[in-house]
Amino acid sequence: MEQRVDLPENYSQSTFLPPDVPHVTGNSYRWTSIKKSLPTQPFEVCWWSGRATQGVVFLEDVNRPRGSRFPYISEITKAIYEKDFNIDTLRYVFVTDVANPITRGFIIGVLWPSNTPNPRVIGPETPEFQVMLGTPIGKIVAYLVLNAFARGTRRIARIVLWHDIYASPHLRFDIEQIQ
Repeated sequence: MEQRVDLPENYSQSTFLPPDVPHVTGNSYRWTSIKKSLPTQPFEVCWWSGRATQGVVFLEDVNRPRGSRFPYISEITKAIYEKDFNIDTLRYVFVTDVANPITRGFIIGVLWPSNTPNPRVIGPETPEFQVMLGTPIGKIVAYLVLNAFARGTRRIARIVLWHDIYASPHLRFDIEQIQ
């Protein structure tokens, strides 16, 4: 299922959006939802829900059962983005309402002590950055960058972490060209 939509208000009113990310303007985002299961395994479901516009992908709800034969979430993300845009224009991957228990546990238990500023920028020179890329959500974005671009041309420059008024963690992975 696909439809043109705006960003939800809670996204557009947040301070985590960089100035070059399109805000709520005339249905500029394509929202996509895909859900697939095998007839022989109806409880093993793969899904991808999110939105994209040039330069930006929002992963809002993703799941791929471990060991399944479905495409990887990074591959689905790349295909959805490339449906409308050249992959070389991708600059940001947002993961909203992080629900994966391993990634969420690392964020809440290690990265987000009570005195942490909102948003928090995690640079590539830190151990936290490396561990975040090793979490299930971090791996999705790392594999996307590794598989979507020619080797040595792009990198994840920083990870921005913030929480909303409900204390739900959100992530932004900034992708930049290597000079």
